[in-house]
Amino acid sequence: DMRKELNITDQELMFLFVGQHIKEKNPELIIDALSLIREKPFKMFFIGSGYAEKELHEQVKSLKLTNKIKFVGNLTDREQLKRYYAAADLFLFPSLYDNAPLVVREAASMQTPSLLLSGATSAEIVKDMQNGFLSGQSVSEFAQKLTYLIQSPEKVRQTGIAASNTIARSWENVAEEVQDRYKSLLKRYA
Repeated sequence: DMRKELNITDQELMFLFVGQHIKEKNPELIIDALSLIREKPFKMFFIGSGYAEKELHEQVKSLKLTNKIKFVGNLTDREQLKRYYAAADLFLFPSLYDNAPLVVREAASMQTPSLLLSGATSAEIVKDMQNGFLSGQSVSEFAQKLTYLIQSPEKVRQTGIAASNTIARSWENVAEEVQDRYKSLLKRYA
């Protein structure tokens, strides 16, 4: 069992971020917010790499959160990545710039709901408290929402099921959509 392998207790919530470790994805907001709720039962896993990686490691060290926040690095093994998505209780995606992030859909396909920022382009597919969660854009608002969700594991679970029914789309759908888009572009510019 993945959660056992990662030393996550039944009382703890597992948070996950998958993506490039770059400023545009806003990963430092996650770390700052978690530092405000360090007493709560959670573990956070960052998967990926990027130019801001070293800074994020430093941030976690200086905030003394190394026991709560782990950096996994890049995962090229899709099955292993799937296991992380499936084990996670909540996917954290505080980016303001991504418009239709595949990672949110991937999480949803494993019944893991996402917490996104209100007003972010990526948040358009989420209805707060229905098929995902939205938070204000400040560190304290993000921390507040996380606190609420840690205290509401059943709500998180139900929202994950709703996410898988509404946000997750099969690869066939995605592939068809991409194919159609290419065809329309070719028609337009050919």
